[in-house]
Amino acid sequence: PEEVTNLSSVSLNSAYYVQWDKPVNSFRFVEDYKVYVDIKDSQASLNRADAVLVYQGDNTNYMYPVSGSNLDKYHQFWVEIIYR
Repeated sequence: PEEVTNLSSVSLNSAYYVQWDKPVNSFRFVEDYKVYVDIKDSQASLNRADAVLVYQGDNTNYMYPVSGSNLDKYHQFWVEIIYR
């Protein structure tokens, strides 16, 4: 299966705007996208195994709110595709 392309995140004052492009050839078979995030004190510590699901749906963007002690931490996002 194809992956999403052009995944990017933009840090705003109290949120991250995450966006991506649909898979080029198999976009019509996409049922949902799942967005995962990992938050750590060190950028080197970020990994997919610790990431938690924060969104599931058919949008190709997601606004992730950040508050409190997480404002000063590193964030990394992963997007996975659920095919029909």
